Amino acid sequence: MLRRVLVVVGFLTTAVGAFLDRRGLGSWTLERRLDAWTVGVIVLAALAGLLALAGRRSGAELDPGRAGSRRVRVAGTALGTLALVGVVAVLVVAVGTGLPGPSLAVLTVGSGLLALVGVVGGFVDGPARAARPLVVGLTAVGAALLVVGACGVAVRLVVQAPVQAWSAVPASAVVVPAPVPTRPTGVAWTWTALDGVRDVQAAGPGVVVADDSGVTALDGPTGEPRWGFHRDGAALQAMAVSPDGRSVVLAHGSTGYGDDEAGLATVLDAATGARLAEFAFDDPGRALVLTDRIVVDPRPIPGPDDDPRTEYTALDLRTGEERWRWVSPAGCLQFALYATSTRTTIPVAAGCGDRVIVTGLDEESGRERWRTDAGPGEGSTTVALRATADGTAVVALGTRPFPLIDTTDGSVRTRITGGYPQLDEGEPRLGEDGVEGSDRRLDGTPLPPAPCAEPTTVVVGSVIAVCRGEGGSSATVDGGPPILLARISTGGPALEALDAGVRVVPAPGAVVVAGTSQAAPVVQGLT
Repeated sequence: MLRRVLVVVGFLTTAVGAFLDRRGLGSWTLERRLDAWTVGVIVLAALAGLLALAGRRSGAELDPGRAGSRRVRVAGTALGTLALVGVVAVLVVAVGTGLPGPSLAVLTVGSGLLALVGVVGGFVDGPARAARPLVVGLTAVGAALLVVGACGVAVRLVVQAPVQAWSAVPASAVVVPAPVPTRPTGVAWTWTALDGVRDVQAAGPGVVVADDSGVTALDGPTGEPRWGFHRDGAALQAMAVSPDGRSVVLAHGSTGYGDDEAGLATVLDAATGARLAEFAFDDPGRALVLTDRIVVDPRPIPGPDDDPRTEYTALDLRTGEERWRWVSPAGCLQFALYATSTRTTIPVAAGCGDRVIVTGLDEESGRERWRTDAGPGEGSTTVALRATADGTAVVALGTRPFPLIDTTDGSVRTRITGGYPQLDEGEPRLGEDGVEGSDRRLDGTPLPPAPCAEPTTVVVGSVIAVCRGEGGSSATVDGGPPILLARISTGGPALEALDAGVRVVPAPGAVVVAGTSQAAPVVQGLT
């Protein structure tokens, strides 16, 4: 009787697990090796469980010596053993992707239970006794409760297994970020990134430094590590910080066995590293688009090639729950989204006829708050939106003159002529990549000359230019005397559309300088 109860509970648990959240493993498809292996193991476990039942007949005595009975028991034991090995193998491989969800944990418990019943059924035999309904019911309830408890523990262990997270800051700590230095005078601290640097962004009371699998947060004034978050086995493919600097969003993708078009988004508190939300995210290699409250997941809608449309799904940054959906209008070509952090609205650019139309979607409702004609398009694939560092405006790249559009009401602050907008960090400025002396403020005022041909420049009231050369690296403030820096390593891969090279980031408490590199680069804080 217990055997029958366990088999039924095992089947039900496995069925439930198949429909639960798979997180970064994506939707089911037998074309992916991991999914094919998982289904194969489930089938083996189910057969083992059924063979365990076939070896005895309810209410009848078994003859252990019958050849048929022996064959059934041996087959059940063999399949159960093979299934148990498969369950462990699938679990190890899936956890190794860094992206498992509750579905994997519950499937492991259900199929493992079926396989175990198949194995034990080959060794435990005897007469099948009829049981009273009350006994059957109590046994079923007890078994179900035990399995539910096992599933709860398994979900916690499996989802947490790839995560390496730590924090030196109490979760209840109240953090007040220091002001951004506008005229740094020297190097206050250095920190060596042993796992490399792929990006640096201001967040919370300092910066977050991204490597291949996660991030480390550094305190701005001191450079001390505050917290870290990494996913073993997964690849960090995108990172963004909300405009208010309070939330850090990481998008991890598969490195082999997972779904290349699915990933896992994790929202972290920028001050403490506390995990605020975690949810599946389509195409994690795509740039993240967010406000202080939501992150947007755009998905192409299948349809005719001459009328591509996109559905935008807004997910709450704190819970991962869907807030709203918006579908792009028919007859307009949706352009690619760059990493964009904006305040109060989600800007979307589309080519409608020969014009570029930018629409602002309200972060709370998804309704169109404003629509702005950005100007004539220069090509069907060349338009993209770039946000200013403070998230209050976007520039439509691909239509000239470049409009600088306010994200609150859609008004055009100015139309930029005579230069290319530089919006990476600090105040917006103009310049042409690789053209010496082309950098200037938006009003056309030239920036002070730098002591090298191709500096990395930011404007934070003063103009900070960082130069890297064979003889060493240095920074100047408003063209003043050089501040000597440690050697800046470059050459490693950067995140998203960022160019590999030097990053100069105005952050609370320090202006942080680093190079995208895998060779243990030094991160430096200027104050």
